[in-house]
Amino acid sequence: MGLARARGAHEEVIRIFERGLGAERGATHYVRAVIARSLVALGRLDDARRHFEVLAGGDFSGIPRNIRWTNTLAETAHLCADLGEEERAETLLDLLAPVSHHHGVLAVPVCYGGPIEFARGRLFALRGEGAEALVHLAEAAEAAEALGARPTRAWIALERGALLARRTELRRARESLEEARRLGEELGMPEVAAAAQERLAR
Repeated sequence: MGLARARGAHEEVIRIFERGLGAERGATHYVRAVIARSLVALGRLDDARRHFEVLAGGDFSGIPRNIRWTNTLAETAHLCADLGEEERAETLLDLLAPVSHHHGVLAVPVCYGGPIEFARGRLFALRGEGAEALVHLAEAAEAAEALGARPTRAWIALERGALLARRTELRRARESLEEARRLGEELGMPEVAAAAQERLAR
């Protein structure tokens, strides 16, 4: 699934994971968040929002506080940003604050979810707090670099570059987008490379 998502093969992500939605036990909330993010990428926003509403029930209290909680909540936070659900951002920021310097990991099997600061940075950006978002995205980039998580670094660079461009910090935006494009090309992440190139062309 992780490789399919990195390649931008979102139909494959859904095919791999959709059978997990009917399970009585296991990482069903994580599976739901991942599927919903691929639905967003495919433009199926109404379907994605239905999954998000399930996850958001009771201010996200339905997500079990177990070994999968951190990574599941991070995926849910990214989904919140993907969908532009600004009114839910504050709750997620509060929930993620105690684990802000952790990385999301779904154990057995290991599914790496990236620095929690990446998700928090996107939520701050969603709330229009661009300067604060950039601080968290920079910390996320450093954390990903320290771990050698290059695909995650590519996603962060793309997000950071897009935010800098919106703030008309064009030199820094170009540097970040160039990094995203380079990593996307090197790592076989065509969706990231294309998105970075499209933004650079603007």
